Amino acid sequence: MINMLISIIQCDYSTSLELKSAFLNYDCYSSCWNSEYLSIMIPTFWWVLYLLLAIQARPSWQEGQINLNIKSDPACIMIKSALQVTLIGIYKTFRIISQILHCSVYLFLIASYLIFIMHRKNFNYDRADLLQIFCTICAIWNGGLSLVYLILNSGHYSIYLSIQLLGLLIIIICSLIIMRKLPPSLLIKKEGKKFQIYLGLLWWMAA
Repeated sequence: MINMLISIIQCDYSTSLELKSAFLNYDCYSSCWNSEYLSIMIPTFWWVLYLLLAIQARPSWQEGQINLNIKSDPACIMIKSALQVTLIGIYKTFRIISQILHCSVYLFLIASYLIFIMHRKNFNYDRADLLQIFCTICAIWNGGLSLVYLILNSGHYSIYLSIQLLGLLIIIICSLIIMRKLPPSLLIKKEGKKFQIYLGLLWWMAA
């Protein structure tokens, strides 16, 4: 939703160097920085209030679920929400300036978040913590490989795609091996609850 709201008022292109010659990304017939544009842009900033309420509501919703067994640290939830918004912001701004800059900032933020969740347990369930760490490592792998591809600009996309898939496969295999070495899972599953086949297989391999 935040991405959509930012896209409504985003002006990345113009017909000249003058500020008022810019036009909306989604409507090249609508000019930016005139009275009509400002009348649309100012109310759009209500999303800031929505963002603050959403960040506050996520931990509150969790605390209100008495039947929720796996819970996350409220501070980690708020930091993750702020990170998500920041990533959307740099995607909308830095990507237009430089894809290499955008990818570098993305990697720095994701790597910082990885260090944070490795030093501070996010969940009260060890397998959930490990899954989050492994998923974050996958994101770093994809981002790092994309950065190398942008810097080298070799054009051999199929080679990078093969390396990407191979790296993800290795990360998944390593994660399953590590999770199988954990103590038996004590999470109780309700009888009669049906799981999809691939989720059941993943649970069996990680248990």
